[in-house]
Amino acid sequence: LKDSNETIPTLEQVLRVVDGKVPLIVEYKMDRVDTKVCKLGNAILEKYNGVYCIESFRPFAVKTAS
Repeated sequence: LKDSNETIPTLEQVLRVVDGKVPLIVEYKMDRVDTKVCKLGNAILEKYNGVYCIESFRPFAVKTAS
């Protein structure tokens, strides 16, 4: 991405492109106990009509997602 006009897509942009065509694995990565990203991600995924699963190496992140 360096020295280019490209950016990392948002979760919403990725979901629009995928549009339910394939199942997704969404991984919540965290380095501290802050479930804010989980709550934001969950709000976006609740509106998504495709198949997905949520995983994380942090159990509380997955629990927040359920």
